[in-house]
Amino acid sequence: KSVRFRAMHPGVYMYHCAPGGHAIPMHVLFGQYGMMVVEPKTEKFQLEKELGHAPNLELYLTQHEIYASGKNAVDGEAAYTMFNGRLFRYVEEPIMVNPGDYVRIHFLNVGPNLLSTFHLVGIIWDYAYWQGHPRNIMTAGQTVTAGPSDSFTIEFRIPPDEGAYTMLTHAVGSASRGAIGL
Repeated sequence: KSVRFRAMHPGVYMYHCAPGGHAIPMHVLFGQYGMMVVEPKTEKFQLEKELGHAPNLELYLTQHEIYASGKNAVDGEAAYTMFNGRLFRYVEEPIMVNPGDYVRIHFLNVGPNLLSTFHLVGIIWDYAYWQGHPRNIMTAGQTVTAGPSDSFTIEFRIPPDEGAYTMLTHAVGSASRGAIGL
């Protein structure tokens, strides 16, 4: 089936099936969700305006938890936390960029329970936009705090020094369960 609708507000959004009642959280727990990015129609993000060009890398990143049982899910005791559906994905497959590159990350914490403090070690954001809307602007941060279903668009430039910049949730219990990468 397909659904048509008019996307009225730019931003980073979570969608999931909604059968009603207690089944809604179970559907999210079992991966029946996704990220939708509505690009601004006329506005540009601030760093794109300043630099005069689109990002060198645009990354769509979701964080999600896995639970061993329904009871663990209700209690918020995650067995694993992942980026884009796989444990330690970006440790095994690092994201390659060059010094000076302009990077835009659309980040969504799917949850369903844990807070994320998304962070890139050694990077200070030029701009972060709460819910991915270009008018919800914050500057010069190192971390964005995202509750379940919360989202950000984050823009920055890679420093001139070559190196590995670890990407993780600074809620380090979740990082040690898989939400970490380079």
